Amino acid sequence: MEVAPTRRLTGRIVPTSQRSAAKLRILSFLFLILRPRLLYLLRYVFFFKRLPRFSSPARISEKIALRVLSGFSPPWRQRMADKLEVRGTVHRICPDLRLKKIYAVYERPDELELAALPPSFVLKLNNASSANLVVLNKAEVEESELRRKIASLLRRNYYHASQEPCYRGIRNRVFAEELTLGATGYYPLEFRIFCFHGKARFIDYEVIPNERGDSVIVDIDWNPLPVKYAYAKLEASRIPRPPHLEEAIRISERLAAGLDFVRVDLYDLPDGLVFGEMTNLPWGGLVRLAPEGGDEFLGRYWEPYAARESETEILLQESGNYAQPEDCSLDSIRL
Repeated sequence: MEVAPTRRLTGRIVPTSQRSAAKLRILSFLFLILRPRLLYLLRYVFFFKRLPRFSSPARISEKIALRVLSGFSPPWRQRMADKLEVRGTVHRICPDLRLKKIYAVYERPDELELAALPPSFVLKLNNASSANLVVLNKAEVEESELRRKIASLLRRNYYHASQEPCYRGIRNRVFAEELTLGATGYYPLEFRIFCFHGKARFIDYEVIPNERGDSVIVDIDWNPLPVKYAYAKLEASRIPRPPHLEEAIRISERLAAGLDFVRVDLYDLPDGLVFGEMTNLPWGGLVRLAPEGGDEFLGRYWEPYAARESETEILLQESGNYAQPEDCSLDSIRL
């Protein structure tokens, strides 16, 4: 069967939701009052109505949460979390994988020159989740308006909002990136491949990307798993096997070599795959899965498990993938 088409993007600018922005401001304020690990633990308890199991975590949400609560993140995790820095590493490991074009990088709002940008593009913050601004037609946008929005993005501190240690200390930069749309005129389909100890184990496939999103969770052979997101309405058995599945798995395992856990995000376009990002701590550990045992079912894939990253660095040293910083000049970012 064919997947029902998504509605097209309309309007001049498609921003991050006002609700998300307000939530970030509130969490950043609380960060200044509470210690980051205490704030995150309170968020976890409020979300799940329970404490994580510190001594023997079984749920995938617990295992991600304990990584956050460790407060530790090695430098190479921070380079992976930086959407600009990671591009050089990805290009070195997978030189044939398409990267989105980068048109400009801004550290100050007054650096924006709208005339130098293409008719449509995306503005993104390099060190945050869901901090995107889609410009569909620059002719309908005032340069001063975009500068104000860039200033707002540059003021954000996503580490304060999320408490995820991989974001700590990353310098804020906004960049203008190529806008890629799927055949329906909305955001493209997306592979989110969960890799454990260098091997792809299951896939969160974004099938109907809209404001809410809808996903199916399958294994690497495209068999439905007995778990789904609590909000998901689609059944995985109704989604046809994507033609780029095997290639996506190969790429994800090359990028995940040496890591005990990472999620590799790849856009699935009709003409091939496009790199999205490397996600260290999906959902920040705060996710609702169904049925009741689904969280623990996915947690079984992450074995052996260590809450503190330094205990697994030997794997990284053996692979050499992320051992050294990459050149992050503007030329290397554009690639």
